[in-house]
Amino acid sequence: MLVRNNVRLAAAEKARANEAAILQATLETVREGIGYFTSDGLLCAFNAGFFTLLDLPEKLAALSKTGLEELKAVESVRPFADRIFAPPAQHQDGSDTQHIAWAGRELDIYKAPVATGGFLIGVVDVTARLRAEAMVRQSQKMEAIGYLTGGVAHDFNNLLQIISANLDLAVTGREVLADQRLRERLQNAIAAVARGSRLTGQLLAFARRQALQPRSIDLGRVIRDMSELLQRTLGENIQVETVIAGGLWNTLADPNQVENTVLNLAINARDAMPDGGKLTLEVANAHLDDAYAAAHGDVMPGQYVMLAVTDTGAGMTPEVMSQVFQPFFTTKPEGKGTGLGLSQAYGFTKQSGGHIKIYSEAGHGATIKLYLPRTRRETDAPAVTGAGRVEGGTERILVVEDDEGVRAAVVDMLDELGYRVSLAGNAETALAMLKDVTPDLIFTDVVMPGRPFHP
Repeated sequence: MLVRNNVRLAAAEKARANEAAILQATLETVREGIGYFTSDGLLCAFNAGFFTLLDLPEKLAALSKTGLEELKAVESVRPFADRIFAPPAQHQDGSDTQHIAWAGRELDIYKAPVATGGFLIGVVDVTARLRAEAMVRQSQKMEAIGYLTGGVAHDFNNLLQIISANLDLAVTGREVLADQRLRERLQNAIAAVARGSRLTGQLLAFARRQALQPRSIDLGRVIRDMSELLQRTLGENIQVETVIAGGLWNTLADPNQVENTVLNLAINARDAMPDGGKLTLEVANAHLDDAYAAAHGDVMPGQYVMLAVTDTGAGMTPEVMSQVFQPFFTTKPEGKGTGLGLSQAYGFTKQSGGHIKIYSEAGHGATIKLYLPRTRRETDAPAVTGAGRVEGGTERILVVEDDEGVRAAVVDMLDELGYRVSLAGNAETALAMLKDVTPDLIFTDVVMPGRPFHP
């Protein structure tokens, strides 16, 4: 009988050990942290994730008897408003859930009673999900602001074109040429229109609606050519250093917009270093992998050319960094900046198929990295533009423009130059006219209502 009992006892212990091993293996495969407490408050079953996610001392996991009191002692020095290691309320339906942020993680903690006694504490790491949701919200917000900004900038640009065209026509009139004072007033008005045009250009850049002329360029050469200009612009108390990596790839971008973007970033850096400092421009090859792209929803994995602009200035707080790309947001005193420099850089980079990232801490400077897509094309030759006087012609030009004021101003200027002009107020009218008229040139608006215009 004793032998049979011993055999049964050994078999029962083996079965129990097997069940315990299966239970532990099951717990370890669960992504959540799980801990089961008895009705006496002893932790009798848990997985490694429970201690890892809650950042608990490993020595507690090694103890044969770890209870709520030991865990509460650890928790007492942490700034949680709601305590984790407390039994759930008796007779409650469902689970008791709370959210905490600890050790760089965002955690959802839930507690549920067990029918046979005791309770479970589950820990879910929701950091990635919350960050992804925040990125989606930020992307949607920037997209909405971009649509609004682009629409306003487009309409404002049309008004400026009307004003500019009429001022250009007026300034060449005989009465104006004979009146020095009137001519100066018109020139002042033309200069104001030019400033307004630059402003709308920055807004259109943020909205990704500017007319880019991308070319295959050597970004390192562009930065080298700008070094002297940057030093003169920033002043003697700012040290400018350029670091150009060897074997640099070409990138596909509009060189004029690259220069404008670098100049805007440099001026922002200068303003962040009122007592002087160092500005470093670094250009290097970069590869953004799938993991980085997954963490940044608007990034395509692949090869890029990276331009980093680093200053030793005041830096930015997380609150400021979350808003710096928004148009007209600025930390500068009133009248010291438009708040469009970084928004222009953001829009240009996105429109070029690239990525922009800011790294900064308050009091420790800032680094702004632009990733522009690599191209395997040879470097394009610099564009050569003539500076001769404007001459007219006799060719026929089809003007397609939905804004009546802009259309009239353009026609007046082309008529003054001797061209024959045909008018169309929208794409449908223009396509119908092309069946009977073959113009030498089509002068068309970029954004118009109606279906796309593909002559």
